[in-house]
Amino acid sequence: MTRYHNSIERRPRPSGRGLLSLLLAISLLFSFAVPCFAAQIETVTDISSIKTDQSYNGLDIYYYAVPGDCIQAVVNVAGNSATTTDADAVVGNTVRAMNRVYRPQPTGRARYESLKDKLPEAIRSRVQSGSDMRCVYLCRTVNASTGKNQPFGNVRVEEIYGLLIVEFKEKVVVKTDALDAQLEKEPLLDSTTTAYYTENDFFNGKQTVDAYVKALQSDAVISKDSGILYLLGRSMFQSFWKVYEEVAVARLNQIYPETNGKRALKNDLVTQEQVDAVTALLKISRENLISTKNVNAGALKLRVERYKEQIDEKMESVDSWVAFGKAMAKAENLLDSLYDADGNPTAENDSQKHPQSEIEAMIQELQEAESKLVTRVWSTLKPGSENALAGITLYAGYYDTLNEADYTSASWQNFAQARADALKAAMEHGSFTSTMGVDEVDAQSEAFNTVRNAYFALEPVAETIHVSVSLTDELAAAKATSLRVVPRTEQLTLPAGTTIGAVLTESYKNQEIWQGGAGTTDSRAKMLVFVNGVMLFRSSAGTYYLDYPLTGYEAFQLHDGDEVTIVRVEMPGMVNISEDIWPMALGRVTDKVRYQTLTTTLPQDKATGAYKAVVGVPFTLTATSKAAMPAYMTDDEAKPTAGAYVFRSMIVDDYKTVVNAEVLTDTKLKTGADGTLTMTVYQPGWQLINVYNLDSDDAAFVNGGAILIYAEVDESQADLTKIKNDLRAELKKTYENPDYPKECFTEADWQTIETLYQTGMDGIDAAEDAASAYAAQLTAKSGIESLQSKAADTNAKNLADFRALMKRFPEDLTKLDASAVKLIDQLESYYNAMTQYQRDELSVQETKRYNEILAAREGLAAGGSKSYTLTVAYDLSAVPEEDKAGLEAMIKWLQEHRVVDGTNGTTGGTMMAGLFTFNKVNTSQTKVNYEEVTTVDVGTDVYFCANPTYATYFQIRGARKDDKDGHPLTDASVKTTFPYLVPDNDYAITDTGAAWRIEDHWVKGTNTTEVPHFYVNDNEYELRGITFSGLAEEDIADRSLDTFDWSDYGTDVKASRILRSFKYFTMPYDNVVATVTWVPAGGSADEITSAKDSALAAAKTALDGYGTEHPKYEQIYAAYEAGIEEIKNAKTVEAVGEARRTVLKNMANAANSVTTGNEIAGWEYDSGEYWEKTGFAPGEQIGSVTISVQNYTNDGSKAEGDSKAALEHFYRPEDDYWYEEKNFPLGANDTMMTVLLRALTEKDCTWRGTGGNGGDYDFDITYISTITEDGYSLAEFTGGQQSGWMGTLNDWFTNEGFANFSVKNGKLADGDVISIKYCWPLSSSQKRRFCAASARLGTICAASGRRKKAFYCRWPRRTVRDSGWPGSYWAFCWHW
Repeated sequence: MTRYHNSIERRPRPSGRGLLSLLLAISLLFSFAVPCFAAQIETVTDISSIKTDQSYNGLDIYYYAVPGDCIQAVVNVAGNSATTTDADAVVGNTVRAMNRVYRPQPTGRARYESLKDKLPEAIRSRVQSGSDMRCVYLCRTVNASTGKNQPFGNVRVEEIYGLLIVEFKEKVVVKTDALDAQLEKEPLLDSTTTAYYTENDFFNGKQTVDAYVKALQSDAVISKDSGILYLLGRSMFQSFWKVYEEVAVARLNQIYPETNGKRALKNDLVTQEQVDAVTALLKISRENLISTKNVNAGALKLRVERYKEQIDEKMESVDSWVAFGKAMAKAENLLDSLYDADGNPTAENDSQKHPQSEIEAMIQELQEAESKLVTRVWSTLKPGSENALAGITLYAGYYDTLNEADYTSASWQNFAQARADALKAAMEHGSFTSTMGVDEVDAQSEAFNTVRNAYFALEPVAETIHVSVSLTDELAAAKATSLRVVPRTEQLTLPAGTTIGAVLTESYKNQEIWQGGAGTTDSRAKMLVFVNGVMLFRSSAGTYYLDYPLTGYEAFQLHDGDEVTIVRVEMPGMVNISEDIWPMALGRVTDKVRYQTLTTTLPQDKATGAYKAVVGVPFTLTATSKAAMPAYMTDDEAKPTAGAYVFRSMIVDDYKTVVNAEVLTDTKLKTGADGTLTMTVYQPGWQLINVYNLDSDDAAFVNGGAILIYAEVDESQADLTKIKNDLRAELKKTYENPDYPKECFTEADWQTIETLYQTGMDGIDAAEDAASAYAAQLTAKSGIESLQSKAADTNAKNLADFRALMKRFPEDLTKLDASAVKLIDQLESYYNAMTQYQRDELSVQETKRYNEILAAREGLAAGGSKSYTLTVAYDLSAVPEEDKAGLEAMIKWLQEHRVVDGTNGTTGGTMMAGLFTFNKVNTSQTKVNYEEVTTVDVGTDVYFCANPTYATYFQIRGARKDDKDGHPLTDASVKTTFPYLVPDNDYAITDTGAAWRIEDHWVKGTNTTEVPHFYVNDNEYELRGITFSGLAEEDIADRSLDTFDWSDYGTDVKASRILRSFKYFTMPYDNVVATVTWVPAGGSADEITSAKDSALAAAKTALDGYGTEHPKYEQIYAAYEAGIEEIKNAKTVEAVGEARRTVLKNMANAANSVTTGNEIAGWEYDSGEYWEKTGFAPGEQIGSVTISVQNYTNDGSKAEGDSKAALEHFYRPEDDYWYEEKNFPLGANDTMMTVLLRALTEKDCTWRGTGGNGGDYDFDITYISTITEDGYSLAEFTGGQQSGWMGTLNDWFTNEGFANFSVKNGKLADGDVISIKYCWPLSSSQKRRFCAASARLGTICAASGRRKKAFYCRWPRRTVRDSGWPGSYWAFCWHW
């Protein structure tokens, strides 16, 4: 064993020849040696460490006591110093000398005895009588001949400066009495023993083997033997016997082996500590063995504990849980009966009464029951279940409307059998319940697919069938796309047995064409397939996934009279957990999918299906829709498609051409509120018409087939003069549009508009027929509208570009240099290109500023470029003086210990940026190179490394099993790869002698916060923020730069945990200073004061609210006085928050005589009114909270239909609430989510959410998406794509799901304030009020550790994503 005493170390004794040479080597080499079991040589590497404050004849005395178990010592004498025992050791004499002392000598004791009476008492009192000694003079010597420094041999004494006394204490005798007594009392056992179990014995009633081994490793006596610790750590023990045999007995034989029936210590290296440790281990390990007289219940205990940990009753179906629950109860009852409260075997614990075969049978029963468990459904399965069940009813119902004689006998019998089987399945599994298993919804899905497949497998007896087909393209109408498809709309006579696939054009068959190809992808493109107004959705048993049709439907056979419509659409996006934009899931919108039908007053030709129009004669077109998903089709009424655009195809002369024409020409007509419009065809021929509601969020879900119109001229019905007048009026209305006055256009564009208008009017006048008049009008009208649209876009862009460039100039224009000339020239070109309309949009201040910038240009080119600096400052004003140096040292260490990121040989392998440094960056697909800079040219891209996690990511091992290059870690490579780990802690780093340490936030594999924990002298500090001077906040962006990690630490080759580690900006015309602020984790003094002021104000407001007339005001005031004292005495922000909650709670309790400890009224388990409705029991009341729900951000003024009604119903002004309860009882089982749901239950509301089991009163949800009252449902997208419910706890937005804040985990407490808010993209003023009221930017959470420190408007997306909120919410937060 090696001991360290400053610069003193103990080393194993060498043997053999050349002892002195070996000592010389050891004195150098073993300074870096690993610890040994025992030591025989004591080494002092720095003689100054043993210097005393005593002296002899003016010489300093150096004294060292060598421990008794060391027989030799080495004391190295520095420099040209030497030691000598010569009596003639006086200056000028020649003596025999050495530069070290390493063994006792008899003369040493004699010299000491001769000097003893002259030595100080402080030295004499240290020396034992009779101990071996070495007593020498310390000299500085030179070669007697050359005069050069020489510390050994025959030398001349130049100076005598000290007396060295080395005392060898009496040797320690290792005693084995206790060990021998233990061996005599309990002789050793071997594996042949029948008295104890030797396998599967990993639970003995008191503890498991894992807990037992950990206890041994921390035992005060046993842990002193590193040999035992090594054996304990060598393998994962699963048996008490193995610990006894492979550790206790094995270690005994190592240090106290038996030879010829007698035991003796192996050598004199064995220490007393080792003997005592083995003695203790033998006794403890024997005590923990399991007697074969008792039951070996380890395997059963392990199985039960594993199931209890891994299996949640709430996650399994009720039916499948019955057998498993019984088996578990049986096993737990037996285990409970085997041991008393202290873990000792009971009388029941008898292996004769409960033989091992019974235990094994019980384990088998458990395993079989576990294998039959069925996962309980979750809420997102409900839409699929409902539509599968409704679909069974729908397709089974066709049995009664079809004529059996029209189909072959075999196919009809197949359909009849499938129908009977599906109806039976629907009867057995006829509803969606929150407690059913996924096997039941799988059965529903399978039954639905069976009956639908059988229906579409019916084979007509007739040889031909007649069907209508319309393949349309809403996506191409909505936006320009290169992914074009060939549509088709016609009535067809086809051979019997024709499938849907046979009527598709090639582009509709090929997903690479309609969805993406040639290296591009329209990932949100989907095909909606309708047959007779019913969408053919995909229902997959097994995973039970409800989705849009992709494949399989092509094989469905068509029936006579079928109407087939297939529409390509672009789905609205939704954000998945990886922050990618995915197509909207069908399960979220099954109620929105509708089939659109176009009707008209025109007569129809039955042969072609075309509607006959007369050129120039108006007719009515109406668009309506009905539900297309089975669950919503029953009794659904047609709804008008309001505000939809009418598109047409090109007008052709023959039918064969029109059937494949694209319907992409916008007629500029829109349907009214009733879905109706009047339109006129001005050109004879064939054309297709369709209606797309492109302005609606639900455009993709409401679609139908196109209709065919054939127009012909009938002079008896058409009045050419009236047609011309109507066309002139429409053209004039477009030309005189008040939104586009002349000032909006450039002179050239306005002249073009004038020409188009006049040419159009002249063309109408000169037209000899309606078609010519319409063509002239359409050319002019389309041209004018195109220029108007161009002007709107240009005006907006030019103004935006001009203003953005203006912002790049510093407030102080004297800072400009020669590099600004080009920018000013560009600004001037923007201004000169503006129309008068655009210039009129500029404010007076903007125009003034522009002129000042132009004036500043003069002389800049000759003045050259100026140099601006990048510097970093640290605000440590909140850090106590005694910790500042340590914190500064930690930052400096992180900057000086940068590392190279991981590499696979080609990608990565470059030096990472330094923390809190400015950098220029050179990136490629495989590497990122950083150049630290302190000055750069204006306009340079600059990256500031701002994330401490980035700096520590590769320094801390954490849970890694591989290094950053993907190589498996070994004990040796861990030391070289992670050299700064805190001993025995893979999750923390420090430096030798440092006062600081950094602990990884992935503590023991658990992500507790988003940043590491920083400690100085055991006081925790945190990075509060980074501010930049010389830059506007909006000019700074968060950026991610690739860092590569091929270890097992993540699932991505790129180190995704350190995304957004850089602040990016373009160098301005100003010096930039980044100020990095550190504060104590408990809050700075200012923050604590601010928290106290807020808490005191809240308490005073509450007191005033009760009023002096309150019958219990005296008790309330007493609670108030006690509470404010607690607030004033609090030392941290967290403590202030706790005191605040306590005083508000105590005041409320005093006012309402609240009593805790009883079940909450109405929620009593198995009897309460609300328990019977919900099945949730909050448990005993432990206090009360304030709960409120409000929507003050969206009053519905911009919404329509049901959305408008819901928003209006829930809307209240900002200082009002839709719901508020100040003393809502809080139960021991409550979470933030259950408190909300209990409040909604008592208010007679229902809800929907994700993560639960479905149903109106689902208490297992993790995110609330919808609240419904009196038929009004306010949901996550009711107010738009970025709207939904969010929550605060004590004024702080929660960074986790509501269910994660519970009484049991301490994140929800008596006196808390829960506020649920409906949010959507706010106006600027609303944003400011919302942030100020709910986030309190710049301060930390009132209960640190229970929530994130603050809700910043630029909150990292991942932080919000991890909370369980939908992606639209983090987008909402992010874009603020």
